[in-house]
Amino acid sequence: MKKFYVCFIFILLTGLLLQIADAHEDISIVNVDHRLIKERDAAGLHIRTFEINITLVNNGDTNSGNLTVSMEDSEGFTLSKIISLAPAEVKTVSFEWSTTKDVQQIINITYKPTPKGATQTSYNSGETSIVIEGINTGNTTGDKTPGFEMIILFAAIIILQFFRQRIM
Repeated sequence: MKKFYVCFIFILLTGLLLQIADAHEDISIVNVDHRLIKERDAAGLHIRTFEINITLVNNGDTNSGNLTVSMEDSEGFTLSKIISLAPAEVKTVSFEWSTTKDVQQIINITYKPTPKGATQTSYNSGETSIVIEGINTGNTTGDKTPGFEMIILFAAIIILQFFRQRIM
């Protein structure tokens, strides 16, 4: 009978340890959006400021601990915030990012455990990217196509020559 109780307790403890071993956070990015919030000119530069919102969720069954959410542009400019997520918690992290570039830019977004050297897994780290649209700074002439008037002028001359030759 003692063996039965020992086996029973062993099975209970093993099951409990397996549940503890399986307990982990499961962080993922569920949405990233951006919008232009401000435009201004200063010192001959056109400056655009965007609000970038990154929504993360913890689908795991334990607290995430501290996570660093970062965004970095192609020039290496980085913005970071530290957050933590409880199980089933959804949190939006917002950044204001400014640029003077008028071309399309890619922003890389990452999240990972905060203490440097902490073990990164697919459950507590990840990345994505967004594209910030460029602005049109070309030499535009409204809705007209430059040089199109020349085509109309040549067509009119050819038609006039055709009618002139028919009349004579």
